[in-house]
Amino acid sequence: MVRGKKEIIDYVEEYTKSNDCEEIINESSILNNIGFNSWSFKKLIFLDYYLKLYLTILSNKSKCYFLDFFSGAGANIIEGKNLKSVGSPIISILKGVIPNKSQGVNIRFHKWIFLEKNKDFYEALKKRIEKTSKIVRKNTEETLKIGTDIEIFNEDSNIFINNLIEKIKRECKNERFSILVFIDPYKFSEIEWDTVKRILTMKYVDVIFNIPTNTFKRGVDKCNEKEKYLSPSLLKICSQCSFSNIPDDEISNLYAKDIVNIVGRSICYLSNNSVSVKNNCNSELYKIELFSHHRRAVEIAEDIAKRLKRLDCKNMNELVNQVLGKQTSLNKYF
Repeated sequence: MVRGKKEIIDYVEEYTKSNDCEEIINESSILNNIGFNSWSFKKLIFLDYYLKLYLTILSNKSKCYFLDFFSGAGANIIEGKNLKSVGSPIISILKGVIPNKSQGVNIRFHKWIFLEKNKDFYEALKKRIEKTSKIVRKNTEETLKIGTDIEIFNEDSNIFINNLIEKIKRECKNERFSILVFIDPYKFSEIEWDTVKRILTMKYVDVIFNIPTNTFKRGVDKCNEKEKYLSPSLLKICSQCSFSNIPDDEISNLYAKDIVNIVGRSICYLSNNSVSVKNNCNSELYKIELFSHHRRAVEIAEDIAKRLKRLDCKNMNELVNQVLGKQTSLNKYF
């Protein structure tokens, strides 16, 4: 559980300054260099927190898959800071194997699948994942084979989604399986609504979705293919007024409710406890939302969500400065 400032700082220090993460970052000179800033650590911390929760609940009940739609290069440069961080794919592997000495078998995902359409990012990601698998073996004695336990595809998730779903179904046949999907698009036009619908046709899917409210507001009115990217409720409201005038909360809430409507069965989400991520101008960039079939998981995840909500952009900048040694205390923020 995250209980205060030290735990939040520990997450950031691990991603940026731990020996393991520094080795992984240095495997390639190519970094995600757009859209990652101090406030971006919120989504990595939320993912990290939920991974253990997810595996603890489901690993003994089904084959667990982890799927990252926009994997990037596996490492990021923080804008305006002399600081680099591992990204979501690396965190999912490092934290997706949980040592369990009492039973002699580690708790882990059955398979990790990463999609990245940028060729340079894809090549950098492969190098970093190869290094990560070696570190996991050193730390946990778990062998993760590239191509078997971990698959990396140089593909567009919107195009590859059908092949991916069929692949998972073939692998599992009559076995029960579950999927944790991490969807983190830089802008709304990177993820098609049909792609969201397709992944939700799978029976047991949990989704961490960073809904890009800012690019919805800035880009939808100029978009000529609104029906391709907007959920039904957003498409309807778009015909009634300028998208730039729609409140951030309404955008994310309508999108979230349409996801719930697609599933058509019991699914829970953070709703009022979703995490708003804002920039230096106090403009919302995206909303971190969780969708799960496990009510208890959502209730527990609300713990970290509430703590992350307390941290605004200024807080996050100060937190990163403390990690860099430029700030001595965060007491006034906690």
